[in-house]
Amino acid sequence: MISSKLFIYKLIFFVFLAIPAYANAESFFVGENFDAAGRGTIDADMEAVGEHVYFYVENNYRSTLPPIEVARLNQRALSLSSEFDTTIYPQLREAFGSERVPGIDNDPKITILLHNMKKGVGGYVRNADGFERSVATDSNEREMIYINIEEILNNDLGPAYIAHEFQHLITFNQKTVLHGLDEEKWLNEARSEYAPTLLGYNREFSGSYLKKRVGEFLAHPSEALLDWRGRSIDHASVSLFMHYLVGRYGVDILGPMMAANSVGSASINEALASLGKEERFADVFQDWVLAVYINSSVDGEPQKYKYQDGNLSFGNLHVLPTTTFRLYDNYSSGANFVIDNRSAQWHRFVPGSLGEASTLHIKISSQNGDDLSVPYIVRDFFGGTEVRFFDLAQGNVLSVPLFGNFISSVVVVPTLATAGPSDVGSFALEAFVSNSFANRFSEGALVRVEGDPRVYIIKNSPKIGGVFKRWIQTEEVFGFYNHFTWNDIIEIKSALLATFQESFLIRRAGDPRVYEVDSYGRKIWLNITAAEFEDSGRKWDAVYEVNEAEFHWYK
Repeated sequence: MISSKLFIYKLIFFVFLAIPAYANAESFFVGENFDAAGRGTIDADMEAVGEHVYFYVENNYRSTLPPIEVARLNQRALSLSSEFDTTIYPQLREAFGSERVPGIDNDPKITILLHNMKKGVGGYVRNADGFERSVATDSNEREMIYINIEEILNNDLGPAYIAHEFQHLITFNQKTVLHGLDEEKWLNEARSEYAPTLLGYNREFSGSYLKKRVGEFLAHPSEALLDWRGRSIDHASVSLFMHYLVGRYGVDILGPMMAANSVGSASINEALASLGKEERFADVFQDWVLAVYINSSVDGEPQKYKYQDGNLSFGNLHVLPTTTFRLYDNYSSGANFVIDNRSAQWHRFVPGSLGEASTLHIKISSQNGDDLSVPYIVRDFFGGTEVRFFDLAQGNVLSVPLFGNFISSVVVVPTLATAGPSDVGSFALEAFVSNSFANRFSEGALVRVEGDPRVYIIKNSPKIGGVFKRWIQTEEVFGFYNHFTWNDIIEIKSALLATFQESFLIRRAGDPRVYEVDSYGRKIWLNITAAEFEDSGRKWDAVYEVNEAEFHWYK
């Protein structure tokens, strides 16, 4: 049996054999914002050499390690060198393209420097290294990756960190060197976040790089995708988007995206077009924010709203509602919200009582009407899920019938897409549940909203869901009808009143001619044919019959 002391001596001996005989200490510029001590330069020795890579280790850090840890560090460097040569280097180049070869130093090998960094930093690259010192005075003048030495020693995520940073080197060549472009930070990071999955490093979900990102995303799912600030939640958001994108369109989308003579969402659009797809970035983004909530098959769309990666199934990844509103009959509920550009929220509405055939009405008010999309998710009591889309250009009240006796929940998913990456919008939701309008309000019922003096008279259409309101413009007009009393006026919620269609059409009893009135008390005869009346979008059901006094009151 070998003694522990002899084992240590053997390891130390092996370390000296593994380090190349020509290894010399070199000085490197490092990122002050990432270095544990805020240094701008450090000295490092070469630790291992591979077919495509040099590994250097910070001298000061190595000097603090006991011999057994020095041996273990050397073993890690040798193992990572082999992994880089056999897996990371060939597979990422096949998917994304090549880094700069032979590079600014005329050496085809990549340099990887292991040094002590701040807690939470896995690694980084410096674009300055890709330029001569006459251009960038702190350039190391080589294709170079920096990895946190503590992460190499204390966990098994070293290959994932190296894969992440190597993608950045490829992007620098493909976008900056070859096309003279600066890739948008969010998309550059998104590709790097996918690189470990591409190489199989996230196959075991427990303790993986990907699991860490999923946890961060679920804690902050409404972070703006394009507003990159370098936080872990920013990495998580772009990671989950890229995993959805590649899961839906395959790894074949990565090469065209990188080769495109454009950056950001425009390069995704180019890649989708090259694959013959009709969708564009805006479509994919909207589908993604639905997928992170649903993450399962949907009626008519078995794959569109779910992740294809088994590790990202519903059990591991689904966002919770931003808010939940429980609604009871004839009571309203709602709130005001602020929303970032290229972000989403999930507002869930559930019935307060079951079994009654009610209709859910959601009034959506926003100054960002042209930029605010409102898809919504409808679930029933029998396990069905359906995705629908509400067009704010057609009105601002969304109505869903059978709420409470067939529909179990409605989730509204507002998403904002404005021109600027950091723009902020706002919107308000007000929801109301009611039974059938025809049963609740008889023909000729008088209604108003609490706090609003305007009184309306109701008219029911024979068509299902068709209810009209006509404003009684003055107290004088109100007095023309002896059967009207102020005590008959029903106060209703504003969300309910908003669901009624406004009518300005009248005719005199016994006279077939139809007039249109305006809010200034003026009337005009619609001297048009019946066909022209219908083609104009006007409805016969919306024509109110008025008495002689009111008819002659209008100018």
